[in-house]
Parts: sequence; structure tokens; C-alpha cells
Amino acid sequence: MKKIKVENLGVIKEGEVDISKPLTIFTGPNNSGKSYMTYLVYGCLKTASPQINKKTNGLSIKELTSEVFAVNDLDINVACSKNILTEIHRSYFFPAERSSIHFFSIELLQKKANALNEVAKIIQSNDAETSVKKIKENGALIPRYPLPISDYLSYSSDFKYFAKQPKTQFEDLAKELETILEGKISVNAYGSLEFKPKGTRKKLALHLSSSMVKSLGGLVIYLRHLAREHDHLIIDEPELNLHPSTQVKLARLLAKIANRGIKLLISTHSDYIISELSNLILLADDFEGKKGLQKKYHYKKDDFVKAEDVGIYAFQNDTIEEVSTSEQGIEIDKIRKVIGDMNQRSDDIYYIHLDSLEDAPI
Repeated sequence: MKKIKVENLGVIKEGEVDISKPLTIFTGPNNSGKSYMTYLVYGCLKTASPQINKKTNGLSIKELTSEVFAVNDLDINVACSKNILTEIHRSYFFPAERSSIHFFSIELLQKKANALNEVAKIIQSNDAETSVKKIKENGALIPRYPLPISDYLSYSSDFKYFAKQPKTQFEDLAKELETILEGKISVNAYGSLEFKPKGTRKKLALHLSSSMVKSLGGLVIYLRHLAREHDHLIIDEPELNLHPSTQVKLARLLAKIANRGIKLLISTHSDYIISELSNLILLADDFEGKKGLQKKYHYKKDDFVKAEDVGIYAFQNDTIEEVSTSEQGIEIDKIRKVIGDMNQRSDDIYYIHLDSLEDAPI
């Protein structure tokens, strides 16, 4: 098991997650702490090892907030399983800001380089004690962006380099994602993503492409040129800018990624993605009529995901609650209630409005 326990992380008073399963899902309303927790998971996987203090029951992380969250005033308490902090992890984070980062990564990295040049000038012109004082006064010791944002900036600025790497064993999944996008992703001579819509020969610059392409183009590059078994892949809001029907297709792809040996963590509000993943859990079981459903709805065997391979956590009431999964799928009460209430409201408005029209004088 790979457990991370936290206290006083944003609105989360306390909670615990286990990221050892092939697929981990965080869900819950806005401002419930999901993104904070995904940041922390990524920080533990990427940076915790050199900052640990041994304890009898595991390892405790100190001074993590500055690097991971780009702030110094988070008074959090974090404890991680020993294997998280002592193993080497290849980790990738696709933040909710990814669509915008693609446009501004070069400019933002240039600003970062300019800031480092200013730090170098301070160091060259002062003694060590004065230099540290001036750098602290300038705020240069605090990262400008949270670690997941900073790393995705670097990732998106290296597309030209990645595109020259050999294709991975996950090339088929990259192609499947391009089928969802209805076109091909490539990298131009300047290192920016381009998109060639299906049925055309002309490549479009990313800013002329759909918001769906902006959101998922970087994932194509990861699957095609970087993905390896045992990677940890974290995607914040995979449903970003996607039509409901596309969210359903993406859910099947996410299941395939997890089934192929990449540990996947997603943070989502999407009832469509959760409902489809629940369907895939149901279909992993053998039952009469299953083959007919597979044929009718075009499911493939590698779409299915076993209940024991999924960990799902609901963020609510200032804490994190583990949601049980079984051969009967996933049941997220909060999301179901919102959908049920909306349907009831729509029915009430529709039928009362209809009755008023029928009662109106001719």
C-alpha cells in the first residue's frame, strides 16, 4: 500500500488516500481540497525522499509546502508510507491549467530565467549573508508556481525534444486518443503542438484548434514518446472542455491506461466519466447477456477494469472518505443527488409550464 495521510491541508482537516491501485479517483464539489491533495501526492512522489525524518510508523515530510504549493504559510502535517518516499517514481502531472500553459510556456520560462539572472547578480555583488537576505526580501527563494504547474511548463516547452524520441509501447493508446480528438497531433519546428483534423491535409496551430485538442494534445505526446510501465500519471479534470459523449470515450481510454501498468490518478467532477467507469467495473464481471451488451455498445475486453483495481475517494465535509467499489460498480451519492435534483427540477418546470398552457384560454 502507498498511503498518504494529511491534516490541515486547505479545507481538509484530516484524511488519507492510498495510491497503490492502478486507478485512483478523487471526486467532490469545488473547494473541497481535491487539487490540493493531487498536488501533495505529486509532491510526495517527486520530492519527498531528501526531506524525510524517520519514524517508527513510517516517514514524515517536513518543509514540503514551499516547493509543492509555492507558499510558506501552510501549516500542514503529512505522513507517507515508507515505500512512497524511498522508491524512485517517474511521475507526470497534467494540471487543469494545461490548455493555457501550452500558449505561454516559453514566455513564462523566459521570465523565470530572467529572475534567476537577477539572483545571480545579487550573489556576485554581495557576501553570502547579504545575498541570502536580499534574495529573501525579493521572494526569490519561494517558487513562483506550484510544482505541478512549474513541471508542466517545463514539459510543454520540451515537446520538440520529446517528439524525436522513439515511440513507446503505448503508441496504440496515443492513436486511440487521436481518434477521440478526430485528428493527428504533431510538433512543429518551433516546438509547439499542431493539429491536423481528420480528412484534411492542413495542420492547424494549437490556438486555432478546438478546446478539446488544447486540453488533451499534451497527453498524446506523453503516451507516444514518454510513457513507461509503473509511471504515476495524475490528471486534474480530464473532462476539461469535453462534450459528454467524448467524456465517455475518454473514460474507456483511462481504463486502458490503468490496465496497462501506468498508475493513474484523476480528479474529476464528471458524472459521465464516473458512470462509465462504473459500467466498466460491472462489465469486468461475467454474467448472462454480457456479450450482447459488448456488441451493442462496442465495448472491448481491455476496456473493463476490476473493482479491486480502483480506489475512489469523496472529498466532502472537510475530510476524505473512501468509497467502496464492487462488482456492482461505483455509487457517488453526492453526484447522483445533484443529477437527481436537476432532473426533478426540470420535470417540475416542464409539466407545470405545460399545464399552464393547456389551462390558458383560447
